[in-house]
Order: sequence, then structure tokens, then C-alpha cells
Amino acid sequence: MQEISAESLGIEKPEVSENKRVPLPDDANKFRREFSLKIRRGTAIRKDYDKCKNGLERLELSEHKQPFYLLLALYHRIIDREPVKSLEILAPLVVPNDVAEKWVTEQREAQRKHLTEESLLEAIWMYLDVIKNYPNTLSAEASECYVIKILTLFSNPAFVKEASKRYGIILDELEDAKAHLRQAKRTAMAQPFLVGLEAYVERLKFVVKMWESTPFGRKALQQAEERAEKFLEKNKYGLYRGEVLLDIGTSHLVSFFDIENGEKWLNRAAEWFDNVQQFDKDLKDFELPESVRKISQPPKEERYKDRWTNTKLSQPKPGQFFNRRSCSWYWNSKRKDVTILQGLVAFAKEDYETAEKHWNLLAELDKEFYAQQKASGWENATTLARLTWNLRNQKGSLYATPEEMASFKAPKRRMAILLADLYYESEQHQKALLIYQRLENRELGTLSKNELAYVIRGTFACLCWNTTIDEITYLLPRAKLIVGTPSEAFAIIGFAGRIAQRGTLEANMLSIHNFEICLNRFPHTHIANDARFSLIERYITLANSAVLENQSEMVQLFYQKAYDHCIEGLSSQEASSYHKSLEKIKKHIEIVTKSKLRQK
Repeated sequence: MQEISAESLGIEKPEVSENKRVPLPDDANKFRREFSLKIRRGTAIRKDYDKCKNGLERLELSEHKQPFYLLLALYHRIIDREPVKSLEILAPLVVPNDVAEKWVTEQREAQRKHLTEESLLEAIWMYLDVIKNYPNTLSAEASECYVIKILTLFSNPAFVKEASKRYGIILDELEDAKAHLRQAKRTAMAQPFLVGLEAYVERLKFVVKMWESTPFGRKALQQAEERAEKFLEKNKYGLYRGEVLLDIGTSHLVSFFDIENGEKWLNRAAEWFDNVQQFDKDLKDFELPESVRKISQPPKEERYKDRWTNTKLSQPKPGQFFNRRSCSWYWNSKRKDVTILQGLVAFAKEDYETAEKHWNLLAELDKEFYAQQKASGWENATTLARLTWNLRNQKGSLYATPEEMASFKAPKRRMAILLADLYYESEQHQKALLIYQRLENRELGTLSKNELAYVIRGTFACLCWNTTIDEITYLLPRAKLIVGTPSEAFAIIGFAGRIAQRGTLEANMLSIHNFEICLNRFPHTHIANDARFSLIERYITLANSAVLENQSEMVQLFYQKAYDHCIEGLSSQEASSYHKSLEKIKKHIEIVTKSKLRQK
């Protein structure tokens, strides 16, 4: 297979023609610089765009128009999030002082497009330029890793489907640009403006050729494997090699749900990470230059606290060199990614002893974090705790119950559900969501009623952590598809819980109605126990609201409802795990109401 490269295309990147320009007036020049800076910072707004557009009409000298036209094009590319951008326009505002700064700057720009998924296609070609122009540098090493990483993304069938849509958009944009160019030539438009438009058309043609020459699907993964082998031959224990092995193993699992090949590459990655630390002497040729070291350092800590004191994972930013020598927690982070997927492969093969061995390694690799969680009483809210509970209580399934998992008999569908569930249990909700959506979109064929019901439940659970799609809006049109399946009870109680969080009286009453459905339709189950406990919480919430509004009768009614459910729960053996909490709530209600409640 021919590797992707500019030479393989048989074309050269188009250059924006340099035309002799009359110096801009001071005020116009100042505005152009300010507008350019706003665009690069992402703070430009439509008002700035309109001002720039009006400026084109006011300028008498045609030589002044080209830089303004290019800024308008840049605005559309960045602010309107369109897929094509002009590399010429995106040149840094400040010219780098030395070669080291140049290769760091170019690598950072490629990484920005990559990590923000602004334009993965353009990023991969920018990385290839860095590899070609700055061989045997740290940027070249990182860029090779990221080329392979993007190729693994291109292998995903869901990405291929989306890419075909974006390719169609670019073709339409090219046709529109050609039409504008023909019209501009007919109307004898000013030469500098015409040159800019011609350069834009040439750029679009080049992007179309990039799309047509870039591999997708299995071909992309095959080329990623070939590049990885060459990367390892160059220096087996050099920087980023283990990360590449991990990415390819992950791609086999995520893109094609291929356990055999996924396990092979993951085992190679585990071996690499276990042996690599004794080979640091091989890294002497890739020191980060002092002139760029300060701005290229990744976060010092693996986790941080946000403004609400939630613990978040640190994410390296574009331009930061994230590898085992520049970052103290890189090795642990990647080794954890390997071991959690190795555990999943063993779990899928029903080798639960090996799965537990792999997953227990998480505590060894993250001792400080797990010690902190235990000290704060949150040890049961960790990924390891959830996976361990699943191993011991419902072998054969993770987030799904054994009854739900039994519906997935086809090997690839079963692997897809296990992978999605693993991501959900490890709080990687977006990754889980993408797999559930691929299943709902019939990528692996038409699902049975029970299979589809669980996929809908899993998608709903992920959307509860997603801020772009409303989970209630997603679930309601699909509710009838879940009725009569093993997922029905979980969907109802999940829906009731999310509605309750809306906080209004109507939302609380609707959630109570759904919790009561669970309690009545699924008695003597842990779902019923969860529903009863949630009902008590809702009634107490309503009672507290009634107190603030001086509605004494409603206060008494809601507390009585909560009290009745406490009594019923305490008399139920199935709810024994809740008895301690229910007893505390019962005593609290008696104190608040001064024991004026009726005993059933």
C-alpha cells in the first residue's frame, strides 16, 4: 500500500501569490491586525466581520483589498467552523526566532487542529510536513505518533460515514468557489482580489485531492500498522512507540470489535511499557530545546480540581509534548489504558480471573488516587470498584444486567456492548455513547427488540452526562420500544430520576408517578427498593417546599407519604440494605412533625 504523502499525490501545495501592495492607512492596518488577532483567539464576532466587509467597499485602492478578503475567508474557516482553511493565512503572526521554534510552532498548529478535531484531515498532512521538514527532532517523533493516531480514527466506520458527508460539502464548496471565480473574471474584478479567490479555489482543489488520497476504514488501519512497524524498527523503545501500539490495539477493538487482533497489539503495548524504563538512554537525541521548553511542558499533575471541586483528568494542550520523559504521569496513564482494555478482552473471553488480575493493577498504578478516595469514603465510586463489583456479582456483563446481556448472542454485538459498558463504567461517557449510537444506527445489523431496548437505555444513560443533547427528548419517542423488555424498569427509574432534577413541582410529581410505577410493577426487586428510596426523597423535597409556602396541610400530606414508605421499606427483607438509612429518615420525619403521623 502506498503511504500518504504529498509526493504520492503528484501535486504541490498551492501558494498564495505575493502581489505588490500599497501600504495600508494606519487605521486600516491597525484594524486588520486586531481582527486577525481576534480570529486566532476565537473571539471575533459578526460585528467585526461586518466591519471588515464594509471596509472592502470603502477602500479605493484595490491593492488594499486582498488582506481584508483573506481575513474574511479566515473568519469563515474558523468562526463558522467550516472544514477548509488556508494554511497560508494561518501562518503565525510572529515569525519564529530559530529552527527549534519553527518546528514546535508548526507541530503545535497541527496538534491544535487534531486535538480539537477542527480538521483531522488537514492535521495529518501538516504532521507529514513536520516529519519531512524537521527529521530527527522531537516534533517529528511526536508527529509520527499523531499521524498513526489519526489513521486509527479514520478506520472507525462511524468516522468514515461522517467523512463522506464532509467530503460532499467540500465538493459543493469547490463548485461554488469556481462559480464565483468565473463571475469575478467576467466582471473584471480587481487583480489582487481575483488572485486571492484563485488561490482559494486552488486550495479547495488540493483539499479535495487530500480527501481522495487519504485512506479510510480498514485501509487506514492497515497503513497505521505499517507505519507503526517502521516507527518501531527505527528505535523500538523510543518515545511514543508504546502509545502507538496501544492506539492500534484500541482501534481493532473500537472500530471493528476484533478481539483477536486487539489482544495481540495490546499485549505488545503492555510488554513495551513494562520494559521501556530501562531504555531511557536511547532518548538522548530528542531533547526539547531550552527556547521552547517552558511553553511545551504538559500539565504537572494527572488530575486537578475544577471550580466546583470536582476531580478532572488533565488534558495536554496543543504544543505540549506529552511523553514519558517530559511528563511524570505519562507512563502510568498509558499503562492504565492498556491494562483496562486487557481486562476487558479477558472478560469477553470469560476468563474472569485474568480480567480481575488486570483490573486490580489499576490500584497499583494509581496508589495515591485510590488512597485519597478511600480516605474520603469514595472508594466505591471508582472505576476499579465498579468493575470489581461486576466481576463478583454479575459475571458476563458490566453495566448491563445478566438478563439484558443474554440478548446479545452475536459475537461482535456482544463485544460492542461490553466495550461501551466498560467506557461507561470508567466514566468515559462520550466514547460509550458513540458505540451505542453505532449499534442503534444498525452498523452491526438490525437489533432484536431486547437488544435495541438496552442500547436505548445505554444511550440515555450517557446523554445524562452530555450537555449538547437532551436525554429526555431522546428517550420519550423511543419509550414504547422498551416496554416489555428487561431494560424497561431501568429506563423508567432512570427517566424518573432525571425528571426529578428539573426541580419544578410538575417535574417532581411526574417523577413520583414513574417511581410508583416501578414500585408496583416490579415488586420484590432492587429496582423497587431504589424506587421507594427515591420516592421518600421526592416527598421530603415537596414537604420542604410546602413549608416555605406556609401550606401546612400539604406539609403534613407529603411527610405522611414519606413516612409510610419508610415503614414499608423497614418491613421488607428485600430492602435490608436500606434499613439503616430508612431508620434515620424515619426518626428525622418524626422529629420534624413532632410524631403527629399515623402509623399504618
